[in-house]
Amino acid sequence: MNPTARPRIEAPASDSSYQYDALAYVDAHDAVLDGDYAFVAYKETSRDGGAWCVRIRSSQTAGAVFEPEAIAGQARAAHAQGKPYFLWG
Repeated sequence: MNPTARPRIEAPASDSSYQYDALAYVDAHDAVLDGDYAFVAYKETSRDGGAWCVRIRSSQTAGAVFEPEAIAGQARAAHAQGKPYFLWG
């Protein structure tokens, strides 16, 4: 990405309910499909209690959300089954 160019997608602006902190941004061109893609990862923190998650927004595809409690539950289940990892997404 050109450092002076405006990002194709950005984290939401913080408001009275949530604090948003950008964590990462990447954009790329898919030559085969001749399409431009951009992704932004950001931390979303509730101003009401401090619960947080990490979200990924995309300009062309579905996004994702990583919630600590849900991930911890999957990690515990994988461990109980003797698995060293689990799939998410």
